[in-house]
Amino acid sequence: MSSGALVPDVEVTAGVGGSSLKVMEISLDPELRARAGVGLAYFLTDNLALTAGHRFQHVSNGGTSDPNIGFESDTGTLGVSYFFR
Repeated sequence: MSSGALVPDVEVTAGVGGSSLKVMEISLDPELRARAGVGLAYFLTDNLALTAGHRFQHVSNGGTSDPNIGFESDTGTLGVSYFFR
């Protein structure tokens, strides 16, 4: 990537996880997780970029037991990324 390049990214993920948290919203392991996000990377050099984005995450027990309230989170991200070549 050349410096000055603005590169968009999109992510969609899903998976199974676990936690030692004891919260009513997710009453059973394993937890089901889904995440989606968008972002931009602005390359300062071929290997170095400033990044910004937004991520949305949902965590629940996937209806495998009651209660299944689940919870969502919205997160803004700012960062610096270094790419090894």
